[in-house]
Amino acid sequence: MGTGRYTEHEQPRRPCRLSSGGPCSACTQIDELEVKIHDRQEQLQLGLDWREDAILNELFIAHHDLRTEMNRIHNPVILQVPVEITSYIFELCIPPTAFTSGFDDRVDVWKAPPQLMVLGAVCEEWRRRAWSTPRLWAAVYVTLDYPNIPWVYEFTQDWLKRSGSLPLSIHVGLSRRRRTELPGQSHTLIALINDFSDRWQHLDLDVPTPLISEFSGCGSGQSALQSLRLRPIGYRDEYPMRFELRKQQPQLHSVCLSYIRIHEVSIGWARVAYVDIHEIDIEDCIMLFQLAPLLTRCSLAMVGPGWQPPVDAGITQHPRLEDLHIAHPMMDADTILDLFSFPALRRLSLDLDEKQLPVPSLALLLDRSSCKLQELRIINADYTEVELANMCLRTRTLQVLDIAPLEEHRGFARTLFQRLAETASWSVELEGEFLPALHTLKYHFGHCYTPDGLRLPIEIPWQTIPSAINPLMLFRDHRRRPLQSFHVTFDRYSPRTPLVTIPQVFVRRFQVVKELGIDLRVRYSDDLEGWDAVEASARR
Repeated sequence: MGTGRYTEHEQPRRPCRLSSGGPCSACTQIDELEVKIHDRQEQLQLGLDWREDAILNELFIAHHDLRTEMNRIHNPVILQVPVEITSYIFELCIPPTAFTSGFDDRVDVWKAPPQLMVLGAVCEEWRRRAWSTPRLWAAVYVTLDYPNIPWVYEFTQDWLKRSGSLPLSIHVGLSRRRRTELPGQSHTLIALINDFSDRWQHLDLDVPTPLISEFSGCGSGQSALQSLRLRPIGYRDEYPMRFELRKQQPQLHSVCLSYIRIHEVSIGWARVAYVDIHEIDIEDCIMLFQLAPLLTRCSLAMVGPGWQPPVDAGITQHPRLEDLHIAHPMMDADTILDLFSFPALRRLSLDLDEKQLPVPSLALLLDRSSCKLQELRIINADYTEVELANMCLRTRTLQVLDIAPLEEHRGFARTLFQRLAETASWSVELEGEFLPALHTLKYHFGHCYTPDGLRLPIEIPWQTIPSAINPLMLFRDHRRRPLQSFHVTFDRYSPRTPLVTIPQVFVRRFQVVKELGIDLRVRYSDDLEGWDAVEASARR
Protein backbone atom coordinates (compact mmCIF):
# COMPACT_ATOMS: atom_id res chain seq x y z
CA MET A 1 0.00 0.00 0.00
CA GLY A 2 1.67 3.26 -1.05
CA THR A 3 1.10 6.00 1.49
CA GLY A 4 1.91 9.62 2.14
CA ARG A 5 4.23 11.30 -0.28
CA TYR A 6 4.91 8.03 -2.12
CA THR A 7 1.47 7.68 -3.66
CA GLU A 8 2.15 10.27 -6.36
CA HIS A 9 5.60 9.09 -7.42
CA GLU A 10 5.64 5.30 -7.19
CA GLN A 11 4.09 2.67 -9.38
CA PRO A 12 2.21 -0.16 -7.64
CA ARG A 13 4.67 -2.89 -6.76
CA ARG A 14 4.40 -6.24 -8.43
CA PRO A 15 3.86 -9.18 -6.05
CA CYS A 16 7.24 -10.44 -4.86
CA ARG A 17 7.87 -14.21 -5.14
CA LEU A 18 11.62 -14.38 -4.50
CA SER A 19 11.54 -16.19 -1.13
CA SER A 20 10.13 -19.70 -1.69
CA GLY A 21 7.24 -18.23 -3.66
CA GLY A 22 6.59 -15.53 -1.06
CA PRO A 23 7.78 -11.97 -0.58
CA CYS A 24 11.43 -11.26 0.22
CA SER A 25 12.45 -9.80 3.58
CA ALA A 26 12.70 -6.25 2.19
CA CYS A 27 9.16 -6.41 0.77
CA THR A 28 7.82 -7.76 4.06
CA GLN A 29 9.52 -5.00 6.04
CA ILE A 30 8.41 -2.25 3.66
CA ASP A 31 4.78 -3.39 3.88
CA GLU A 32 4.97 -3.22 7.67
CA LEU A 33 6.67 0.18 7.50
CA GLU A 34 4.03 1.64 5.18
CA VAL A 35 1.36 0.65 7.71
CA LYS A 36 3.28 2.62 10.35
CA ILE A 37 3.58 5.61 8.00
CA HIS A 38 -0.14 5.52 7.33
CA ASP A 39 -0.97 5.24 11.04
CA ARG A 40 1.36 8.13 11.91
CA GLN A 41 -0.25 10.33 9.26
CA GLU A 42 -3.65 9.52 10.72
CA GLN A 43 -2.42 10.61 14.15
CA LEU A 44 -1.18 13.98 12.92
CA GLN A 45 -3.61 16.86 12.99
CA LEU A 46 -4.88 18.17 9.66
CA GLY A 47 -2.82 21.04 8.33
CA LEU A 48 0.41 20.02 10.08
CA ASP A 49 3.39 19.88 7.73
CA TRP A 50 4.54 16.26 7.76
CA ARG A 51 8.13 17.40 7.19
CA GLU A 52 8.08 18.95 10.70
CA ASP A 53 7.32 15.62 12.37
CA ALA A 54 10.57 13.90 13.42
CA ILE A 55 8.99 10.44 13.75
CA LEU A 56 7.44 10.57 10.29
CA ASN A 57 10.70 11.80 8.78
CA GLU A 58 12.54 8.85 10.33
CA LEU A 59 9.94 6.51 8.84
CA PHE A 60 10.39 8.13 5.42
CA ILE A 61 14.18 7.68 5.62
CA ALA A 62 13.76 4.03 6.60
CA HIS A 63 11.30 3.61 3.73
CA HIS A 64 13.85 5.04 1.27
CA ASP A 65 16.57 2.69 2.54
CA LEU A 66 14.27 -0.33 2.27
CA ARG A 67 13.25 0.65 -1.28
CA THR A 68 16.94 0.75 -2.21
CA GLU A 69 17.52 -2.70 -0.68
CA MET A 70 14.36 -4.05 -2.31
CA ASN A 71 15.46 -2.82 -5.76
CA ARG A 72 18.89 -4.36 -5.27
CA ILE A 73 17.38 -7.74 -4.41
CA HIS A 74 14.90 -7.58 -7.28
CA ASN A 75 17.57 -6.81 -9.92
CA PRO A 76 20.22 -9.50 -9.41
CA VAL A 77 20.94 -10.12 -13.11
CA ILE A 78 22.05 -6.59 -14.04
CA LEU A 79 24.34 -6.52 -11.00
CA GLN A 80 26.08 -9.76 -12.00
CA VAL A 81 27.20 -8.64 -15.47
CA PRO A 82 30.46 -6.70 -15.92
CA VAL A 83 30.30 -2.95 -15.41
CA GLU A 84 31.31 -2.38 -19.04
CA ILE A 85 28.25 -4.29 -20.27
CA THR A 86 25.99 -2.42 -17.87
CA SER A 87 27.38 0.90 -19.11
CA TYR A 88 26.71 -0.11 -22.71
CA ILE A 89 23.11 -1.02 -21.81
CA PHE A 90 22.66 2.27 -19.97
CA GLU A 91 24.00 4.19 -22.97
CA LEU A 92 21.08 2.88 -25.01
CA CYS A 93 18.90 5.15 -22.85
CA ILE A 94 20.61 8.30 -24.14
CA PRO A 95 17.99 10.36 -26.03
CA PRO A 96 18.95 12.07 -29.31
CA THR A 97 20.12 15.67 -29.10
CA ALA A 98 18.67 16.40 -32.56
CA PHE A 99 21.14 19.18 -33.34
CA THR A 100 21.02 18.47 -37.07
CA SER A 101 17.24 18.80 -37.25
CA GLY A 102 17.24 22.58 -37.04
CA PHE A 103 14.43 24.27 -35.15
CA ASP A 104 12.37 21.12 -34.83
CA ASP A 105 10.10 21.75 -31.85
CA ARG A 106 8.76 18.20 -32.02
CA VAL A 107 12.02 16.98 -30.49
CA ASP A 108 11.82 17.69 -26.76
CA VAL A 109 15.38 17.42 -25.47
CA TRP A 110 14.22 18.44 -21.98
CA LYS A 111 12.76 14.99 -21.42
CA ALA A 112 16.28 13.61 -21.14
CA PRO A 113 17.26 14.53 -17.54
CA PRO A 114 14.43 12.58 -15.85
CA GLN A 115 15.10 9.59 -18.10
CA LEU A 116 18.75 9.52 -17.05
CA MET A 117 18.24 10.26 -13.36
CA VAL A 118 15.83 7.36 -12.99
CA LEU A 119 18.74 4.96 -13.66
CA GLY A 120 20.36 6.12 -10.45
CA ALA A 121 17.13 5.95 -8.49
CA VAL A 122 16.79 2.16 -8.72
CA CYS A 123 19.36 1.24 -6.10
CA GLU A 124 22.82 2.19 -4.88
CA GLU A 125 24.64 -0.18 -7.24
CA TRP A 126 22.68 1.02 -10.27
CA ARG A 127 23.49 4.57 -9.24
CA ARG A 128 27.20 3.78 -8.91
CA ARG A 129 27.29 2.24 -12.37
CA ALA A 130 25.23 4.98 -13.99
CA TRP A 131 27.26 7.74 -12.32
CA SER A 132 30.48 6.14 -13.65
CA THR A 133 29.25 6.05 -17.28
CA PRO A 134 30.44 9.40 -18.72
CA ARG A 135 28.50 9.17 -21.98
CA LEU A 136 25.22 9.35 -20.05
CA TRP A 137 26.15 12.83 -18.86
CA ALA A 138 27.79 14.31 -21.98
CA ALA A 139 24.57 16.21 -22.77
CA VAL A 140 23.96 18.97 -20.21
CA TYR A 141 20.57 20.61 -19.62
CA VAL A 142 20.36 23.90 -17.73
CA THR A 143 17.21 25.87 -16.83
CA LEU A 144 18.09 29.48 -16.02
CA ASP A 145 14.80 30.55 -14.47
CA TYR A 146 14.57 27.83 -11.82
CA PRO A 147 13.88 29.61 -8.49
CA ASN A 148 16.56 27.75 -6.53
CA ILE A 149 19.65 28.68 -8.53
CA PRO A 150 22.18 27.43 -5.91
CA TRP A 151 20.61 23.97 -6.14
CA VAL A 152 20.70 24.08 -9.97
CA TYR A 153 24.35 25.18 -9.82
CA GLU A 154 25.32 22.23 -7.62
CA PHE A 155 23.22 19.82 -9.70
CA THR A 156 24.83 21.05 -12.95
CA GLN A 157 28.32 20.95 -11.45
CA ASP A 158 27.86 17.32 -10.38
CA TRP A 159 26.44 16.47 -13.82
CA LEU A 160 29.49 17.99 -15.54
CA LYS A 161 31.86 16.07 -13.26
CA ARG A 162 30.18 12.80 -14.19
CA SER A 163 30.76 13.56 -17.90
CA GLY A 164 34.51 13.04 -17.46
CA SER A 165 36.46 14.64 -20.29
CA LEU A 166 34.00 13.90 -23.11
CA PRO A 167 32.82 16.56 -25.60
CA LEU A 168 29.65 18.24 -24.34
CA SER A 169 26.25 19.02 -25.81
CA ILE A 170 24.97 22.05 -23.90
CA HIS A 171 21.26 22.95 -23.82
CA VAL A 172 20.33 26.15 -21.99
CA GLY A 173 16.73 27.34 -21.81
CA LEU A 174 13.85 28.49 -19.65
CA SER A 175 10.98 26.60 -18.10
CA ARG A 176 8.68 29.33 -19.43
CA ARG A 177 9.94 30.57 -22.77
CA ARG A 178 8.25 33.99 -22.66
CA ARG A 179 9.94 34.93 -19.41
CA THR A 180 12.67 37.57 -19.78
CA GLU A 181 13.40 38.41 -16.11
CA LEU A 182 15.68 35.87 -14.45
CA PRO A 183 17.02 35.35 -10.92
CA GLY A 184 20.14 37.43 -10.35
CA GLN A 185 22.19 34.32 -9.59
CA SER A 186 21.54 32.87 -13.05
CA HIS A 187 24.78 34.55 -14.20
CA THR A 188 26.72 32.17 -11.96
CA LEU A 189 25.30 29.29 -13.97
CA ILE A 190 26.44 30.89 -17.22
CA ALA A 191 29.92 31.33 -15.73
CA LEU A 192 29.98 27.64 -14.80
CA ILE A 193 29.06 26.64 -18.35
CA ASN A 194 31.71 29.00 -19.76
CA ASP A 195 34.37 27.23 -17.67
CA PHE A 196 33.83 24.11 -19.81
CA SER A 197 33.83 25.87 -23.21
CA ASP A 198 36.92 23.97 -24.40
CA ARG A 199 34.70 20.86 -24.37
CA TRP A 200 31.64 22.38 -26.05
CA GLN A 201 30.76 20.32 -29.10
CA HIS A 202 27.14 21.42 -29.51
CA LEU A 203 25.70 24.61 -28.02
CA ASP A 204 21.94 25.26 -27.93
CA LEU A 205 20.83 28.59 -26.42
CA ASP A 206 17.15 29.42 -26.01
CA VAL A 207 17.58 32.37 -23.67
CA PRO A 208 16.70 36.08 -23.36
CA THR A 209 18.46 38.21 -25.97
CA PRO A 210 20.83 40.06 -23.57
CA LEU A 211 22.28 36.77 -22.31
CA ILE A 212 23.45 35.49 -25.71
CA SER A 213 26.66 37.54 -25.51
CA GLU A 214 27.44 36.20 -22.02
CA PHE A 215 28.15 32.74 -23.43
CA SER A 216 31.66 33.74 -24.47
CA GLY A 217 33.66 30.77 -23.22
CA CYS A 218 36.72 30.74 -21.00
CA GLY A 219 39.17 31.95 -23.65
CA SER A 220 41.57 29.02 -23.28
CA GLY A 221 42.28 26.01 -25.43
CA GLN A 222 41.08 25.33 -28.94
CA SER A 223 37.35 25.37 -29.62
CA ALA A 224 35.81 21.97 -30.38
CA LEU A 225 32.41 23.49 -31.17
CA GLN A 226 30.72 21.85 -34.17
CA SER A 227 27.06 22.84 -33.89
CA LEU A 228 25.47 26.11 -32.79
CA ARG A 229 21.78 26.86 -32.31
CA LEU A 230 20.72 30.33 -31.13
CA ARG A 231 17.12 31.32 -30.47
CA PRO A 232 17.01 34.57 -28.46
CA ILE A 233 13.89 35.49 -26.48
CA GLY A 234 12.58 39.04 -26.41
CA TYR A 235 12.65 42.04 -28.69
CA ARG A 236 15.84 42.30 -30.71
CA ASP A 237 15.82 46.07 -31.13
CA GLU A 238 16.01 46.73 -27.39
CA TYR A 239 19.32 44.95 -26.77
CA PRO A 240 22.73 44.68 -28.45
CA MET A 241 23.20 41.30 -30.04
CA ARG A 242 26.42 39.38 -30.60
CA PHE A 243 27.73 35.87 -30.13
CA GLU A 244 31.51 35.62 -29.91
CA LEU A 245 33.90 33.31 -28.08
CA ARG A 246 36.88 34.95 -26.41
CA LYS A 247 40.12 34.43 -28.36
CA GLN A 248 38.45 31.74 -30.49
CA GLN A 249 36.59 31.46 -33.77
CA PRO A 250 35.02 27.99 -33.93
CA GLN A 251 34.90 26.18 -37.26
CA LEU A 252 31.35 24.83 -37.25
CA HIS A 253 29.55 22.13 -39.20
CA SER A 254 25.95 23.03 -38.33
CA VAL A 255 24.42 26.48 -37.66
CA CYS A 256 20.83 27.34 -36.66
CA LEU A 257 19.94 31.00 -36.12
CA SER A 258 16.64 32.65 -35.29
CA TYR A 259 16.24 36.44 -35.65
CA ILE A 260 20.02 36.94 -35.73
CA ARG A 261 22.00 38.61 -38.51
CA ILE A 262 24.97 36.74 -39.89
CA HIS A 263 27.43 39.50 -38.99
CA GLU A 264 26.28 39.24 -35.34
CA VAL A 265 27.76 35.75 -35.05
CA SER A 266 31.54 35.46 -34.97
CA ILE A 267 32.21 31.96 -36.28
CA GLY A 268 34.13 30.32 -39.09
CA TRP A 269 31.82 29.50 -42.01
CA ALA A 270 34.33 27.69 -44.21
CA ARG A 271 33.33 24.19 -43.03
CA VAL A 272 29.60 24.74 -42.44
CA ALA A 273 27.53 22.07 -44.22
CA TYR A 274 24.06 22.62 -42.71
CA VAL A 275 22.20 25.87 -42.03
CA ASP A 276 18.71 26.65 -40.69
CA ILE A 277 17.94 30.37 -40.42
CA HIS A 278 14.67 32.01 -39.39
CA GLU A 279 14.20 35.57 -40.63
CA ILE A 280 16.95 36.50 -43.04
CA ASP A 281 17.16 39.20 -45.68
CA ILE A 282 18.44 38.88 -49.23
CA GLU A 283 21.76 40.52 -48.41
CA ASP A 284 22.45 37.91 -45.73
CA CYS A 285 21.41 35.13 -48.13
CA ILE A 286 24.05 36.25 -50.60
CA MET A 287 26.62 36.61 -47.81
CA LEU A 288 25.77 33.13 -46.50
CA PHE A 289 26.35 31.41 -49.83
CA GLN A 290 29.62 33.30 -50.26
CA LEU A 291 30.94 32.53 -46.76
CA ALA A 292 30.00 28.82 -46.68
CA PRO A 293 31.45 27.10 -49.78
CA LEU A 294 30.89 23.59 -48.36
CA LEU A 295 27.20 24.14 -47.59
CA THR A 296 25.06 21.20 -48.76
CA ARG A 297 21.76 21.62 -46.82
CA CYS A 298 20.06 24.97 -46.28
CA SER A 299 16.70 25.95 -44.79
CA LEU A 300 15.65 29.62 -44.97
CA ALA A 301 12.44 30.85 -43.34
CA MET A 302 10.89 34.31 -43.55
CA VAL A 303 13.24 35.67 -46.20
CA GLY A 304 12.67 39.42 -46.36
CA PRO A 305 13.82 42.28 -48.59
CA GLY A 306 15.88 44.31 -46.11
CA TRP A 307 18.02 45.33 -49.06
CA GLN A 308 17.04 46.00 -52.64
CA PRO A 309 19.50 44.39 -55.06
CA PRO A 310 20.58 46.58 -57.98
CA VAL A 311 19.07 45.89 -61.37
CA ASP A 312 22.38 44.60 -62.69
CA ALA A 313 23.12 42.41 -59.66
CA GLY A 314 25.07 39.35 -60.68
CA ILE A 315 24.17 35.73 -60.08
CA THR A 316 25.60 34.17 -56.92
CA GLN A 317 26.54 30.57 -57.64
CA HIS A 318 26.99 27.94 -54.97
CA PRO A 319 28.61 24.76 -56.34
CA ARG A 320 27.87 22.37 -53.43
CA LEU A 321 24.30 23.07 -52.28
CA GLU A 322 22.13 19.95 -52.71
CA ASP A 323 19.11 20.59 -50.49
CA LEU A 324 17.29 23.97 -50.33
CA HIS A 325 14.14 24.72 -48.33
CA ILE A 326 12.47 28.15 -48.52
CA ALA A 327 9.48 28.79 -46.24
CA HIS A 328 7.17 31.71 -45.45
CA PRO A 329 8.95 34.35 -47.57
CA MET A 330 8.12 37.95 -46.74
CA MET A 331 8.69 38.98 -50.35
CA ASP A 332 7.98 37.62 -53.83
CA ALA A 333 9.78 34.32 -54.31
CA ASP A 334 10.95 35.24 -57.82
CA THR A 335 13.26 37.91 -56.35
CA ILE A 336 14.93 35.18 -54.30
CA LEU A 337 15.24 32.62 -57.10
CA ASP A 338 16.50 35.13 -59.68
CA LEU A 339 19.71 35.85 -57.74
CA PHE A 340 21.20 32.37 -57.45
CA SER A 341 22.51 29.33 -59.27
CA PHE A 342 22.87 25.88 -57.69
CA PRO A 343 24.50 23.33 -60.06
CA ALA A 344 24.44 20.54 -57.44
CA LEU A 345 20.80 21.07 -56.37
CA ARG A 346 18.95 17.77 -55.89
CA ARG A 347 16.11 18.66 -53.49
CA LEU A 348 14.00 21.84 -53.51
CA SER A 349 11.16 22.64 -51.09
CA LEU A 350 8.96 25.75 -51.33
CA ASP A 351 6.34 26.76 -48.73
CA LEU A 352 5.03 30.09 -50.01
CA ASP A 353 2.13 30.97 -47.68
CA GLU A 354 -0.34 31.10 -50.59
CA LYS A 355 1.90 33.44 -52.61
CA GLN A 356 2.24 33.01 -56.36
CA LEU A 357 4.63 30.26 -57.43
CA PRO A 358 7.10 31.98 -59.78
CA VAL A 359 7.14 29.25 -62.41
CA PRO A 360 9.21 31.28 -64.95
CA SER A 361 11.83 32.13 -62.31
CA LEU A 362 11.87 28.53 -61.10
CA ALA A 363 12.37 27.30 -64.67
CA LEU A 364 15.18 29.81 -65.22
CA LEU A 365 16.83 28.75 -61.95
CA LEU A 366 16.84 25.10 -63.04
CA ASP A 367 18.07 25.96 -66.55
CA ARG A 368 20.72 28.35 -65.24
CA SER A 369 21.93 25.79 -62.70
CA SER A 370 21.89 22.85 -65.13
CA CYS A 371 21.11 20.73 -62.09
CA LYS A 372 19.54 17.29 -62.01
CA LEU A 373 16.69 17.98 -59.61
CA GLN A 374 15.44 14.76 -57.99
CA GLU A 375 12.93 15.95 -55.35
CA LEU A 376 10.47 18.84 -55.53
CA ARG A 377 8.09 19.81 -52.72
CA ILE A 378 5.60 22.66 -53.21
CA ILE A 379 3.00 23.52 -50.56
CA ASN A 380 0.79 26.55 -49.93
CA ALA A 381 1.61 28.05 -53.33
CA ASP A 382 -0.70 29.49 -55.97
CA TYR A 383 -0.31 28.23 -59.55
CA THR A 384 -2.44 27.02 -62.45
CA GLU A 385 -2.82 23.54 -63.94
CA VAL A 386 -0.92 24.65 -67.03
CA GLU A 387 1.95 25.98 -64.90
CA LEU A 388 2.09 22.71 -62.96
CA ALA A 389 2.20 20.71 -66.20
CA ASN A 390 4.91 22.92 -67.69
CA MET A 391 6.95 22.62 -64.52
CA CYS A 392 6.73 18.82 -64.68
CA LEU A 393 7.79 18.88 -68.33
CA ARG A 394 10.95 20.82 -67.41
CA THR A 395 12.01 18.52 -64.58
CA ARG A 396 12.53 15.22 -66.39
CA THR A 397 15.01 13.98 -63.76
CA LEU A 398 12.46 14.35 -60.96
CA GLN A 399 12.07 11.23 -58.80
CA VAL A 400 9.94 12.57 -55.92
CA LEU A 401 7.07 15.05 -56.31
CA ASP A 402 5.33 16.27 -53.14
CA ILE A 403 2.55 18.84 -53.64
CA ALA A 404 -0.33 20.30 -51.65
CA PRO A 405 -2.35 22.65 -53.91
CA LEU A 406 -4.46 25.42 -52.45
CA GLU A 407 -8.08 24.75 -51.55
CA GLU A 408 -9.46 26.48 -54.63
CA HIS A 409 -7.52 24.23 -57.01
CA ARG A 410 -9.71 21.19 -56.42
CA GLY A 411 -9.37 19.93 -59.98
CA PHE A 412 -5.59 19.63 -59.97
CA ALA A 413 -5.61 16.05 -58.71
CA ARG A 414 -7.85 14.75 -61.49
CA THR A 415 -5.80 16.50 -64.17
CA LEU A 416 -2.44 15.35 -62.78
CA PHE A 417 -3.50 11.76 -62.13
CA GLN A 418 -5.06 11.49 -65.59
CA ARG A 419 -1.89 12.86 -67.19
CA LEU A 420 0.18 10.31 -65.30
CA ALA A 421 -2.15 7.54 -66.49
CA GLU A 422 -1.84 8.64 -70.12
CA THR A 423 1.96 8.77 -69.93
CA ALA A 424 2.58 5.76 -67.66
CA SER A 425 4.51 4.02 -70.46
CA TRP A 426 5.80 4.82 -73.90
CA SER A 427 7.15 2.95 -76.89
CA VAL A 428 10.83 2.29 -77.45
CA GLU A 429 10.95 4.86 -80.24
CA LEU A 430 9.64 7.72 -78.10
CA GLU A 431 11.35 9.31 -75.14
CA GLY A 432 9.19 9.91 -72.07
CA GLU A 433 8.55 13.61 -71.52
CA PHE A 434 6.20 13.88 -68.54
CA LEU A 435 7.98 12.90 -65.32
CA PRO A 436 9.65 9.82 -66.85
CA ALA A 437 11.83 9.18 -63.75
CA LEU A 438 9.12 9.72 -61.11
CA HIS A 439 9.43 7.16 -58.32
CA THR A 440 7.29 8.71 -55.55
CA LEU A 441 4.23 10.95 -55.68
CA LYS A 442 2.78 12.59 -52.56
CA TYR A 443 -0.45 14.53 -52.98
CA HIS A 444 -2.27 16.29 -50.15
CA PHE A 445 -5.93 17.33 -50.27
CA GLY A 446 -6.73 20.30 -48.04
CA HIS A 447 -10.10 21.52 -46.80
CA CYS A 448 -12.34 23.36 -49.26
CA TYR A 449 -14.92 26.01 -48.38
CA THR A 450 -17.66 27.96 -50.12
CA PRO A 451 -17.48 31.79 -50.24
CA ASP A 452 -19.88 31.71 -47.28
CA GLY A 453 -17.44 29.65 -45.23
CA LEU A 454 -19.23 26.30 -45.52
CA ARG A 455 -16.92 23.30 -45.66
CA LEU A 456 -17.14 21.24 -48.83
CA PRO A 457 -16.54 17.48 -48.95
CA ILE A 458 -13.15 16.31 -50.21
CA GLU A 459 -13.32 15.28 -53.85
CA ILE A 460 -10.78 12.57 -54.61
CA PRO A 461 -10.73 11.17 -58.18
CA TRP A 462 -10.58 7.55 -57.03
CA GLN A 463 -10.82 6.02 -60.49
CA THR A 464 -7.67 7.77 -61.75
CA ILE A 465 -5.29 6.66 -58.97
CA PRO A 466 -4.84 2.98 -60.00
CA SER A 467 -4.58 4.08 -63.63
CA ALA A 468 -1.89 6.63 -62.79
CA ILE A 469 0.23 3.89 -61.21
CA ASN A 470 -0.55 1.26 -63.87
CA PRO A 471 1.36 -1.57 -62.15
CA LEU A 472 0.52 -4.05 -64.92
CA MET A 473 3.11 -2.29 -67.08
CA LEU A 474 5.72 -3.98 -64.92
CA PHE A 475 5.13 -7.16 -66.89
CA ARG A 476 5.17 -5.71 -70.41
CA ASP A 477 8.09 -5.05 -72.70
CA HIS A 478 7.60 -1.31 -72.61
CA ARG A 479 9.44 1.59 -71.15
CA ARG A 480 7.46 2.79 -68.19
CA ARG A 481 7.57 5.32 -65.40
CA PRO A 482 9.15 3.64 -62.31
CA LEU A 483 6.37 4.85 -59.98
CA GLN A 484 6.58 2.70 -56.84
CA SER A 485 5.12 4.94 -54.10
CA PHE A 486 1.83 6.83 -54.28
CA HIS A 487 0.78 8.62 -51.08
CA VAL A 488 -2.54 10.45 -50.82
CA THR A 489 -3.22 12.37 -47.60
CA PHE A 490 -6.02 14.66 -46.48
CA ASP A 491 -6.90 16.71 -43.41
CA ARG A 492 -9.54 15.63 -40.93
CA TYR A 493 -11.90 18.43 -40.00
CA SER A 494 -12.58 17.06 -36.52
CA PRO A 495 -12.62 13.70 -34.69
CA ARG A 496 -16.36 13.56 -35.37
CA THR A 497 -15.92 13.80 -39.14
CA PRO A 498 -16.87 10.51 -40.86
CA LEU A 499 -13.83 8.63 -42.13
CA VAL A 500 -13.14 8.78 -45.85
CA THR A 501 -14.02 5.58 -47.69
CA ILE A 502 -13.21 4.44 -51.21
CA PRO A 503 -16.26 3.56 -53.35
CA GLN A 504 -16.66 -0.21 -53.42
CA VAL A 505 -16.47 -0.31 -57.21
CA PHE A 506 -12.81 0.82 -57.03
CA VAL A 507 -11.65 -1.00 -53.87
CA ARG A 508 -10.52 -4.16 -55.67
CA ARG A 509 -8.36 -2.14 -58.08
CA PHE A 510 -6.61 -0.50 -55.13
CA GLN A 511 -6.03 -3.90 -53.52
CA VAL A 512 -4.49 -5.27 -56.72
CA VAL A 513 -2.09 -2.33 -56.84
CA LYS A 514 -0.93 -3.01 -53.27
CA GLU A 515 -0.68 -6.77 -53.87
CA LEU A 516 1.72 -6.09 -56.74
CA GLY A 517 4.13 -4.44 -54.31
CA ILE A 518 3.30 -0.77 -54.90
CA ASP A 519 3.54 1.43 -51.79
CA LEU A 520 0.02 2.86 -52.03
CA ARG A 521 -1.21 4.83 -49.00
CA VAL A 522 -4.47 6.72 -48.59
CA ARG A 523 -4.46 8.27 -45.12
CA TYR A 524 -5.15 11.31 -42.98
CA SER A 525 -2.22 13.67 -42.58
CA ASP A 526 -2.06 13.01 -38.82
CA ASP A 527 -1.78 9.26 -39.62
CA LEU A 528 -4.70 8.44 -37.27
CA GLU A 529 -2.81 5.55 -35.66
CA GLY A 530 -1.98 3.85 -38.95
CA TRP A 531 -5.50 3.98 -40.37
CA ASP A 532 -5.57 3.42 -44.15
CA ALA A 533 -8.57 4.01 -46.43
CA VAL A 534 -7.80 1.01 -48.66
CA GLU A 535 -7.79 -1.47 -45.78
CA ALA A 536 -10.76 0.19 -44.07
CA SER A 537 -12.84 0.22 -47.27
CA ALA A 538 -12.04 -3.43 -47.98
CA ARG A 539 -13.44 -4.42 -44.57
CA ARG A 540 -16.79 -2.73 -45.14
